[in-house]
This record gives sequence, C-alpha cells and structure tokens, in this order.
Amino acid sequence: MEARKGYGDSISSSELLSKERIMKYYIRINEKYGIDTDEGLRAYIHDMIDKAS
Repeated sequence: MEARKGYGDSISSSELLSKERIMKYYIRINEKYGIDTDEGLRAYIHDMIDKAS
C-alpha cells in the first residue's frame, strides 16, 4: 500500500489518505471478498489476521 512505502512493518505511519483512496481500496476489497456479506467479511478478516501473524 502506498501509505506504507518506506515504513517497516513495526513502524507506525501517520500518512494521510484521501477519501478517494480509501474508497478505491474498499471497492477492490469488496470485489475480491464480497465484504457486503457476512461470509465475505469473515473471509477478509481471516486473511488480514493471517497476514498480521
């Protein structure tokens, strides 16, 4: 993700994101997971937890 460029995994970022970038991100996530359904949202959360582990 562009807001994380130049930051290590353990370094927090205070980069501001525009509403448009946030909207585009969630549109892509919804296309991939279908987060507008319970099952899709669970799959997205599961994947994010796995990536954080």
